[in-house]
This record gives sequence, C-alpha cells and structure tokens, in this order.
Amino acid sequence: MGIVEEKHGKEFHIDNRIKIPKKYYAIYFGLLALGLLMTIIRWYSYFNNDFVFITESMNAHISNFSLSMLIYLFVGFMWILMGVKLKYINILGIVLVIINLVFETVLSSVNTADMIDFIYGGIGLLFSYIFLLVTYKNKVVT
Repeated sequence: MGIVEEKHGKEFHIDNRIKIPKKYYAIYFGLLALGLLMTIIRWYSYFNNDFVFITESMNAHISNFSLSMLIYLFVGFMWILMGVKLKYINILGIVLVIINLVFETVLSSVNTADMIDFIYGGIGLLFSYIFLLVTYKNKVVT
C-alpha cells in the first residue's frame, strides 16, 4: 500500500489515530536538546580552542554524533506520527549510514576523510534507532 499504513492521497499528515505516551515525548525532546547542546558545544570549541568537552577527541567528532542523531531522530519521529511503517524508518537509518560512510571516505574533497567521524555518526544513529524502535513498538493506534 506504500509508505503509510493507510492510503491518504499525496499529502503528508499527522495520523490522529496514533497516540504516543507522554514519556516518549519527554525523551524525544530531551534527546533533541542533548543533540543541539552538543552541536553548540562543538561550534563554541571551534572558535575557542581552550574549551574542551570531555576530551579533545570528543571535541573533534561530537558534531557527527549529534547531527546524525538529530536528523534520524527528527525525521523518524515525524514518520512515526504520520503512520509510516517501521521498515521505511529502518531503510532511512541504513541510507543515513551509507551517506555518512560516503562522506567520511569517498568525498574527501568536501570533507576530511575520517573513520572515527563515521563511528561517532553511527553511534548517534544507533541511539536514535533504539529510541525510534521502542517508541514505534509502544505507540497506540486508536
């Protein structure tokens, strides 16, 4: 039937039958805040070399973790609210891993090739995936 569990035409919509328990919204907004905070910390440390967040290695790679986590978390959660099937959310995660791998290996003209960045990005995607999977399994369809 397509990407959405029921056929609703071509427009995107929030499926009013899907209810997410409030604790998952709290976790979602907490993860978004954490990702934004880590991104801000990375940007701050870029302009202030004396500032170190936990370790210098973490300073150098935290942006890949946070941006990967934020993208998958935001799109995946919106898709859950729209009634998108889990397999498409899984496919999105795989596509993001592939994009991250390509950016960290092949596209060295755009980005410095760095496998540690790829690992940090993968961990960010994994955090998001675990949250999205648990949320998807615990949603209530009325």
